[in-house]
Amino acid sequence: MTESLKFLQNMQEITQLEIDQLDAAGQLTDVWNRPAIVKLPESYLKKLAAASFTPGIFLLAPSSVIRGALLVDSKHRLLIWQNLRSCTQHHLEQAGSAIWFGLNQHWPKIHKTFENELPLPEHILENHNSYELEKRMLSAVRNGDDSSYQHYFRLLTSSGAFGQVAKDRLRNQKNLLICHITLLTRQAIEGGLAPNEAFALSDQLCQQVESLQTIEQLNARLQAIGQIFIQRIQTTRQAQNNKKGLLTQKIEAALRDHCGQNYSLDDLAHDLQRDKYYLAHLYKQETGQTINQYENSYRISRFKSMLLWTDQPITEIAAVLGFATPNYASRCFSRYCAASVSPAPPAEAFTAIKNTLG
Repeated sequence: MTESLKFLQNMQEITQLEIDQLDAAGQLTDVWNRPAIVKLPESYLKKLAAASFTPGIFLLAPSSVIRGALLVDSKHRLLIWQNLRSCTQHHLEQAGSAIWFGLNQHWPKIHKTFENELPLPEHILENHNSYELEKRMLSAVRNGDDSSYQHYFRLLTSSGAFGQVAKDRLRNQKNLLICHITLLTRQAIEGGLAPNEAFALSDQLCQQVESLQTIEQLNARLQAIGQIFIQRIQTTRQAQNNKKGLLTQKIEAALRDHCGQNYSLDDLAHDLQRDKYYLAHLYKQETGQTINQYENSYRISRFKSMLLWTDQPITEIAAVLGFATPNYASRCFSRYCAASVSPAPPAEAFTAIKNTLG
């Protein structure tokens, strides 16, 4: 690996920008030689690769909103992307200049616009972020998986725009971060963090967000917030696991991984290569509850979150989590959550449950 490539990889981690390399054939890859996340038309990339430019940094600004920059020197043609819709020209100028200086040991010329030569296609980052990628990112938080979180965070933030919830740009960014914290708080509780600890952390982070005064500070906090929750989840699980044997931990991990699936004790025994009766006895001895009780309690924790924080129909939630019928889910919910639900029809029963939680 060349020194310049190592430098670019480090800069991507430090700046949280996407740094993509454009070769002479018009192929765009990131600095780890993976396909670029931001998708540009092949015809545009070929024009970009073949065009003759004065060395320097060209700011890309469709519709007067800065999206990224093109860095051109004697050896490189790099596209530098700010993942967030609310990035600033100043941030891109600073980051682009630092990258240029690291590669060339002198400061570049900044070209304020690139629109008149090769306008950036208007579709780039105009849509909202991918819902599927958001679900995967949140799942990574719930599982305490920092590596997967960083991967899906990177994909999510480059898949579209976070939206406009306030006219003022600083207020908009703060509101989006507070929404992000709210989503992560619920995932952390599902992942095992005590609700009082999760909500206290949420309050603390929201107060920190309110104290920040620049878009750059807010952008820098975005990814870090998820990693803070993941660290808390990992610490909590480690403390819990220290009280449990390795095999018991594997039992619970397998049940979480197969939540909502038709995953039997025979399947568990096969995956762990142990006798099913031995697993059942060991788990009961170490935890004081049966494997089935743990599985149901975990499903109920997922059920509570989906019931309160999604718009999915009750029947769909029950099916996703592997309950045979909404009525059966209602009985389990009542048993594990001590909710007083009369034997009403399923829709009425869950309305009552939701009211007690809300």
